[in-house]
Amino acid sequence: MHASRDFYHTDAQTLALRLLGATLHRRFAPGRIATLRIVETEAYVGPEDLCSHAKHARRTERNAAMFGPPGIAYVYFTYGMHHCLNVVCGSPTRPAAVLIRAAEPLRNYDLLRAGTASALPTSGPARLCRALNIDLSLDAAPLTPRASLWISLGPSPPRVAASPRVGVAQGSAWTTAPLRFLDPDSRWVSTRRGPYTGTILSDPRPRPYHSGLVFLRSGTRPTEG
Repeated sequence: MHASRDFYHTDAQTLALRLLGATLHRRFAPGRIATLRIVETEAYVGPEDLCSHAKHARRTERNAAMFGPPGIAYVYFTYGMHHCLNVVCGSPTRPAAVLIRAAEPLRNYDLLRAGTASALPTSGPARLCRALNIDLSLDAAPLTPRASLWISLGPSPPRVAASPRVGVAQGSAWTTAPLRFLDPDSRWVSTRRGPYTGTILSDPRPRPYHSGLVFLRSGTRPTEG
């Protein structure tokens, strides 16, 4: 069952957790669809998040999709060579998104685009987009089966882990906020060598956040951004 628009009408932290275990579908041609299980996400929670492209609610040509309706893709180009896929949530007045960092192929692995020497070609946001041929042509595209990229509901992993987001360095508490969520038992999780040794959430359901504060049941939180 594909995710309805209501699935995305929530905050980024909640959506990042909901997406773990969901399935990502990429149609390359009629009848040729690759299916992957999402195993790693990162939440970018709103204008107060100093690591977000939409910090301070500043809209640009690059981040315009983040100000669109929930349930569309936000694809951006970075370092002059990589694309990254995000799922938009929040609202046009409170732009937020979830980065899809890694996914585990389930069906039609042979459709994945060549061009990476990695044995795990969808481990990491840039590799994922390269393997699925995701580029700026999909920016702001609705994530529905009528399009070539969509998400279906799936069971959450038995365990969920949290850690700081990867590659963010803004010199604030948002840099260390535990807003990266992952399936610690999946070998497709990115930036890892061997078994996961980070924080396992005893209850992965997020508490509400407000005024730039993010509360996790792990007991950690950033200060006001």
